[in-house]
Formats: sequence, structure tokens, C-alpha cells
Amino acid sequence: MSALSLPWIPPEDALLLRVLAAGPADAAAAWEQWQATQDLDQVTWRTMRLLAAVIARLDALGLAARDQPRLQGIRRFCWSNGQTKLARALPSLATLQDAGLPVLVLKGAAAIATGDASPADRYVGDIDLLVPPDRADEALDRLAGEGWQPQSGGSIARVKGRHMARHHAVNMVRGRDGELDLHWSFLLQNRAAGDDAALWATAEAARLGGHDIRCPAPAFRLLQALTQGAQWSSGNAADWAIDALALLRRPALDWALFEREVAMRNLGALVATTLGFLAGPVGVALPPAASRLLGQPLDEVWRAEAAALQLADGSRDRAAEAAFARAERRRAAGRPFHFSERLREPRLRWPGLTRFLARRRLALAIEPQPDGTVQLLPPTGRGGWRRLLVKVAAEGAPQARRRLDVTCGLAWLVRWRHRGATAWHGARLPSGLSGPILLAPYRDLRRVGEAGEMMPRQDPPVRVLEAWLAD
Repeated sequence: MSALSLPWIPPEDALLLRVLAAGPADAAAAWEQWQATQDLDQVTWRTMRLLAAVIARLDALGLAARDQPRLQGIRRFCWSNGQTKLARALPSLATLQDAGLPVLVLKGAAAIATGDASPADRYVGDIDLLVPPDRADEALDRLAGEGWQPQSGGSIARVKGRHMARHHAVNMVRGRDGELDLHWSFLLQNRAAGDDAALWATAEAARLGGHDIRCPAPAFRLLQALTQGAQWSSGNAADWAIDALALLRRPALDWALFEREVAMRNLGALVATTLGFLAGPVGVALPPAASRLLGQPLDEVWRAEAAALQLADGSRDRAAEAAFARAERRRAAGRPFHFSERLREPRLRWPGLTRFLARRRLALAIEPQPDGTVQLLPPTGRGGWRRLLVKVAAEGAPQARRRLDVTCGLAWLVRWRHRGATAWHGARLPSGLSGPILLAPYRDLRRVGEAGEMMPRQDPPVRVLEAWLAD
């Protein structure tokens, strides 16, 4: 695995991780080197998140720091931000638990609950919750009832449709400070039936913010930290490394369980990549069980997947995506993926020609809404239609691509991608569909900026020229 590294972790961040992991003398040398080459006015927010943990290590070693008051301010901000995020999300966690849903708390919140991290040292940007796949729809509905919505701006119906089949979690937001990730699979790489059976069986009880919660066993939390470290691309923080360093120091970690899960889930390439980074640039002395994972021969499929995951967002070509898909299919080993039946989008290749050749068709009433969406209203009491055909025209400045999510109630139908001035789109309709059909431009509610402000973005709306139901 020497050919694979973590190119999105810059050398200055690796130095800070060495301060956290090394002995007193090496930590002091790494800190002096970092201070000599870095200006606190120029560091990124990703690095500031590491500094929150580093300042506590410096205090423990009695090392002096330039800009000590400012570093303490960063630490206080991380603490206050984490407390705010917990205060916004924990009532909804209690709601899910009161409804009888099994829930596990993951990542940073789990590290705080189990004592592996201090709330001031471990920045918590959101709260990660895991529910069983067969209860994911119910969990989404309950969170939506409390005002949570997908961070991507799409509908809950969209999440239940194609998103759930492609991903393992969805980011959700509420108001200015509410952020949580709802997982239905523990890891992106393992989403087949039975993958998480041992995870749920070995979960441990803990307390978080006055609430009784359950967390994965330490071996699973280390597994998630190491695989997350390999899959995140440039621009993401090294929070996973802070969690991994704390767990590697645990004297009672169940290494037999860890090795068994790595083998069963076929995660050797990803785990070896991140362990190699911690043992190399960071200088961590690995336990014997972890060292054994570095020297295992790895199948080309897993090496290709690990290399593809190291590419930055937006730079993965078709070959990289194909490598990931091959590894995913091998990992499933014939077991069905959760929600695989939701993956197929009901599209038509030539919707304009289909309308022309349709033996029976019915025009839909078109009602533009103030928020940029468009409602298509079919007449009541008439069913049996198999196809939806819509002609749209672009509004506003030209764009290379516009996206439209098409839903009917809580049923997600399709996402259309629209280029050019006008275009026909079509979709096959599932049986039993009734009520108005909604065309919504793609929205993005991601938080941008270091102040955490919400900046909604939306594709320019389109104008619907014609809308038909066809037989």
C-alpha cells in the first residue's frame, strides 16, 4: 500500500496530528516546526479544527504557544458550536427513540459520549444517527414532521427514492444551527443485507447531553474513522484522525472483532491506506493487529477502489467510478443491496415522439408557484395513464445544466436534467398515482462560510410550455 497515501491531508495538518500522537519531545519539535512555517491569520478552517485538539495537548505538555489567547478562542468556539448542535438535534433523537426506533449515535458525538474526546477538543459540525434500513422511511417522516429537511434542498420523496439506493445517509438541516446526518447503513461501502448485523449486536450504552443513547463498539468506531478517512476528498477536515488516535490508545479494544469485520466487509485496502498514513507521516506506533493489516496482499479491485476514492471531488472519471462499482459489487457477494429496487428512474427516451404517437392523451393544468416550483393538475376521477410528458423552456441566463425533481405527494418520480432553450421530458408513471405533480428546481441548502450561515441556492426556474398524460 506504499503507493497509496492521503493527498488531501496537507503536510501542515500532518504535523498537528503528530503533536497529538507523538511523545513529549517529538510533539514539541513538531509544534515548533508548525509555528515556524504557519501564520494563524492564513490557516484554513480545516486546520483550525485540529488546533482545538492540539491546544489541549500543548497544555498537558506545558508547551508555550504563540497566539495562545486566539488558540483558546478557537477551542471555546468548537465547544460552544458543538453544544449548540447537540441542543438542536438531541430532542429529535429523543423523538425517534420514543417512537420505538433503534438509534445509534456515531462519529464525533459518540466520541464525546464515550469519553474518547472532550467537547472542546473534538469539533462537532453535525450529529450522526444510524437507524435500521427497514425503519429509515419512518425516521425520515418523523424528522420531516419536526421541520428537518434534506440539506440538498430536495424533497423527502427524493431521498426515499433514488438517493436511498445510491447512498448510505442524508444530511438534514433545520433553521440556522440544526444539522444531523441520518444513516441507514453504517458505511458507504457496505450497504447489503446483513452487513451491519454485528454492529447492532455489539452496541454499547452511553449518555449524551442528559439522554440515554447507544453507540457502536470501539472496534466499529475505529473502522468507521479509518474508512471515512480514505473516502473523504480534498477540503475535508481530519476529524477522523482525532477519533482514530483516541481509539488506537484504548487498551481493551477488541482487535479480533475489528479484524473480522475488516475481512468480512472487504475493507482491507481502505483501512491499510489510513493506517499507513497514521504510521508514516503522523508517526503512530500501531498495535500488532493493526500492523498486520498493512502487509496483507490486496486484490486489484480493492486497490483500484482505494485509489479512486483518493481523487478530489469532481475529478473522478468513468474509470474511477467503474472501479468503485466493481468493488461494491464484489463486497455485496450476491447479497441484495438495501433499496436497490428504488434505483431505476422511470424515464422515456423520446418523450416528444411518444406524445405525437400516443393514442390517448390529456392536457394537464399548469400552475406556477411563487417559490419557482410548478404544479401539474390532472383532472380528478380519471386514472390509467402510463406516461407523463412535459415540454419546458429555460428562464433566466443560459446554463449548462438545470435540474428538476418531479414528485407526486411522497412519491418521487424522476430527476430531469435540462439543457438548452426548450426540451421535452418524459417519465413512466407508477400505478395508483394520484394528486398534483410537482416540478421543483434543484435547491441546495448547504452551509457556507466559517460563520455557519445558511446560504440557499437554487437552479433558475423553468417555464412549462405543455404537460400531458399519455396512454
